[in-house]
Amino acid sequence: MTDPVEADGDRLARLAMRLLGAGLVTVVLAVDGPLAVTGAASRRDPVQDHPLLPLCLAAAAHVVEAAAPLLVGAGADPGDAPFGGGSPVAACAAVPLTGVGHVIGALCAVDPGLRHWSDDDVATLTDLAAMASSALALRTQGTHATRAQRTAEGADARHRLLLLLSEALAGTETIGDVAAAVTSLAARTMGTGWAALGLLDETARALTFVPVAGGRGVPTDGGWAPLQTSHDHPTAHVVRTGVAEFWPDARSTLARYPGAVGTGSAAVAFQANSHLPLVVGGRVLGVLSLGWPLARSVDTEEQDVQRALAGYTAQAVNRATLLAERRSAAESLQLAMLTALPQPDHLELRARYVPASTLDEVGGDWYDAFLGPGGVTDVIIGDVTGHDLRAAAEMGQLRSLLRGFAVDRDESPALTVHRLDRAVQRLEIGTLATLVLGRIEQDDADRASGLHWLRWTNAGHPPPLLLHPDGVVQVLDEPANLLVGLDAGRPRVDHRTPLPPGSTLLLYTDGLIERRGIDLDDAVLDLADQLTELDGRPLDDLLEELVERARPTADDDIAVLGVRLHSQDLPRPAQAGPADR
Repeated sequence: MTDPVEADGDRLARLAMRLLGAGLVTVVLAVDGPLAVTGAASRRDPVQDHPLLPLCLAAAAHVVEAAAPLLVGAGADPGDAPFGGGSPVAACAAVPLTGVGHVIGALCAVDPGLRHWSDDDVATLTDLAAMASSALALRTQGTHATRAQRTAEGADARHRLLLLLSEALAGTETIGDVAAAVTSLAARTMGTGWAALGLLDETARALTFVPVAGGRGVPTDGGWAPLQTSHDHPTAHVVRTGVAEFWPDARSTLARYPGAVGTGSAAVAFQANSHLPLVVGGRVLGVLSLGWPLARSVDTEEQDVQRALAGYTAQAVNRATLLAERRSAAESLQLAMLTALPQPDHLELRARYVPASTLDEVGGDWYDAFLGPGGVTDVIIGDVTGHDLRAAAEMGQLRSLLRGFAVDRDESPALTVHRLDRAVQRLEIGTLATLVLGRIEQDDADRASGLHWLRWTNAGHPPPLLLHPDGVVQVLDEPANLLVGLDAGRPRVDHRTPLPPGSTLLLYTDGLIERRGIDLDDAVLDLADQLTELDGRPLDDLLEELVERARPTADDDIAVLGVRLHSQDLPRPAQAGPADR
């Protein structure tokens, strides 16, 4: 049976690790004997073998002896550490765990990366330690059911409640997620009838209330209109003053704020109500309002719980706001990377891109097409390992280099990608990528028959597919070369195949086909069957249908580039766009 002290310790350590992003967190207790780890969480190595575990124990010993927090920033000299020289000092933060009037242990967080602890980091660690201290002390002391024990048990229940609240909010990513989580948690754990999350707008002169669909939150029918901070309303007053207010019933609330009547459809649909400022770093972001259907008084301990909930909510709102700003920047970056496609004569080019990351909305997959030297059309599909901002930055480097090399010389795709290999090695870009570089060519003799040729090289990428006019799909699965970035000394090989009028060339990344439990070769054949099924569709509709089919089960970026070769015996079709030449 799991020891309850260790179970609580592990849960506390996991929560601290998620909130702080630390590599190792330990709960260390020293009640009736030497220091002992009674809870731990690690991102990589097993806790018992973690190379930074001695550092946590040394830091805990210092905190217990000094009865004070300890902060060591990244890059500190091991000899300067207050708990003894010779330790592999990374970034370490430790705060005391207290019993009844004395220190019983420490909550320690260690990050092996370059890090300096912020005030919010320290406050989070301190709050977690405070919430857990009485619960851990109660379990380790094993006291009888005295009045003091019952008080501690009540505190234990409140702390568990706060751990539940903070754990739920730690997983939110958008403002809507935060509003929904707070509304649901407050209803389940505090018995609220409604909850409202109001955020200051850019002018800091009005509060905008976040709707919660399908839950007990702000009405979604527009009943909670934006509220000016100068208004005679408890939420506006709390935002102006930064001080929480707790009202036992509607009568006392309206006696103080008669202007609260009529401000929304739920303005008088409450009795007891609380309004708490959302503060991060001394800055008020908005207000959290809670309402109950019956009158009730709120004692000091419950006020503290509500304040803690508001604190977690404020941190979650701040994080969601930063993530939204990051998504916006990522979207701008991706749009800059995915330039407009060219419109060569009688060739129709269409593309789609769908990111895997819900955080950054950007990734390492890309498509590209441009007019190369000698009247050719270059087409590229590529995939840098990863799907986040770093992958996007590395993709941008490779894409720019490849573009420059491709338009610089009239050479084969294999030679162009070989030059990219050497550039990646010499510039120490330090990434791996798969790609297909193809050149759609046509000489004078071929022009008379309307025939084009595809000359391409494949650097470890899924094979292109060619949909013939009769609906037969050809898998261009000639042997692929190594990934870009693996071996700059190994030569690459070109392949060549005819592209008849009316055919469609499809280049894609593995996000379109790769699924758990399905062999990649089988997935390519399945995609070929889909192309046959969709034969005759306009190119834009064909790509859209392929992406929509793949999207529900895709867990990677999707990039698709299609080229349709229209007959040159007929006037240039409108779907190919206006002629560039």
